[in-house]
Amino acid sequence: MRFLKINDSHSTKKNIVLFLFMSIFLIKGIFYAVYITPPLLNTSPDDVGHISYIQYLASERKLPILFETTLEDSSHRLFEAYGEVRNVSFKNILVTEEKFIKDNSINWIVQHPPLYYLIMTPVYLITKLFTSQLSMIIIVLRLATIPLGLACIYVINKLMDILKVRNTVRYCILSCFVFSMPIQYYFSNITNDSLLIFLCILTLYFLLRYTIKYQVKDYNIFVVCCALIVMTKYTGALILLGYVAYFIYKSLKKTGLKTTIKLCVRGGILGALIVSPVFIRNFLLYGNPVALAGAQPPLHDITYLQFIREKGYIDLLYQACLALVGWGNLIVADYRLKWISAFILSSLAFLCILKVTNKTVKLMTFYSCLISVYILFHILTIGLSAIISIISFFIISIYLTTAQSMELNRKEVNIFFFGTIVLVFLVFMFKHYEICLNRGYVAAVSGRYYYIAIFPFQYLIFNVLEEYKFKYTKYIPILITSILMSFEVQTIVRCIEKW
Repeated sequence: MRFLKINDSHSTKKNIVLFLFMSIFLIKGIFYAVYITPPLLNTSPDDVGHISYIQYLASERKLPILFETTLEDSSHRLFEAYGEVRNVSFKNILVTEEKFIKDNSINWIVQHPPLYYLIMTPVYLITKLFTSQLSMIIIVLRLATIPLGLACIYVINKLMDILKVRNTVRYCILSCFVFSMPIQYYFSNITNDSLLIFLCILTLYFLLRYTIKYQVKDYNIFVVCCALIVMTKYTGALILLGYVAYFIYKSLKKTGLKTTIKLCVRGGILGALIVSPVFIRNFLLYGNPVALAGAQPPLHDITYLQFIREKGYIDLLYQACLALVGWGNLIVADYRLKWISAFILSSLAFLCILKVTNKTVKLMTFYSCLISVYILFHILTIGLSAIISIISFFIISIYLTTAQSMELNRKEVNIFFFGTIVLVFLVFMFKHYEICLNRGYVAAVSGRYYYIAIFPFQYLIFNVLEEYKFKYTKYIPILITSILMSFEVQTIVRCIEKW
């Protein structure tokens, strides 16, 4: 009976903390959507294209056509009104009847699958019953995106139940999600990235749930979620490579080759049924099941070394992943956030080194770090804070994937997460290099592309704390939350000053 009471008390405490985190995220989300970001377009990535997509579905009752459908006229005018924040004229732009004038720009966002826009279209139509003021409609669509962030927090908490993490790790991960400036920002704006991030986390939950219980129901939901990711944004398929590889490995290990093949065939059929309508339509219209705006031919002669060294790709990516808010006026991580992030990661890496008992391994690690710093700093000219973070991440990952004392299941998850993160980084790096070859400069670098792997990354770095049980470790989440809150407040002030 005493054990049950302790268990109930522990569960109640976790639920209260979860409710607190979700409440904070909701309140901040409303604040971001209504007050911090003005109700204009061009304040978040491609927002004019996203809302025009929704408006086309609402008015035409069919999917838009790539290379043909233009931006909706009222949204296009509001987009052009960007910069008139201090002028109330933008509030006078009304949308009584959606118009897609040929003289407007082609809507490049039409290349994306329709799931997010199909979800938001009813919200748009209901809102139009009460107001035709486009700025108000934008605010409502932003508010409608916040529940996706709340759902992420809930599923992340459930994921940590499956992984059986300690409360210290749990609260660190929740804090990093809830008090992340860009995460809060993307879940308070009109963008399909919000739905994509949620579905990637949800899919991971059912994958791990299946690999523990091996119930067909969990597998079927996993497959459906995989298909929904593809129907939200094609880049989401990138993370599915790691998910599917892990599923096959675990299934072969537990159920054998025959059952695994059956499940793969069943999953392939189920997934195909969901994605085939869009893929078939794309093939009939464009001759390609995955219709994209099209890659531009290379116009510049830039090597990979120049891409990293002279164009500063790694440094730009590092600061964008830490904090990138806005679009027309970008706010990225300043030197303080970059160095504090480097300090936190290096501290966790140091804890890993302390756990290593072999002196030879410690010496090899030390000299490897010195050589890596020399190469990355003097040859590739990457910023020192980024170098420390990169090296620290690899030390943590290598330790968590090779430690002899670690349980096999936990080690397998760590390997799976590490491989997924590296795969996402390498593929996006290649795509960004292609863009650089075309434009002559680094572009489209945004942390939102990498947030599809946000939980694997957060779990991997804070999992180090599972190895330590000092009495002061319980204060680490409070320290991290305080740091994140201070930077979020500073960013909010900068946003208000700019907008």
